[in-house]
Amino acid sequence: GWPVTALAALPLLALLHPALLPVGAALAVLGAAGHWTRTLADDLPPRLLVQLEVEAVRAGARRFGLPVPDVDRDGHLPPRRWVPALRRVSPGGALWWRGALHLTRRRSR
Repeated sequence: GWPVTALAALPLLALLHPALLPVGAALAVLGAAGHWTRTLADDLPPRLLVQLEVEAVRAGARRFGLPVPDVDRDGHLPPRRWVPALRRVSPGGALWWRGALHLTRRRSR
């Protein structure tokens, strides 16, 4: 297509002046990299991209010693096993309930 033709023509800028050869080569490399990333993003299914991002975040968290996000492979939070009903509770009871929510979540993997 036309992007490939344009990328191939950029190093020909050196015919105008020899100092333009590195500029044309750098622009050709940047253009080829951008074209490659767009093609790769179009070819991969969206769910696989999300899974790769989730795995990259988990690997980075482990590498830096941070807590690993508690999400499934698709990036969604898992459903809570038990959520207490909050009915007819005083403001102090609501604060206590909110403070204890972390006990209902699963530990990080």
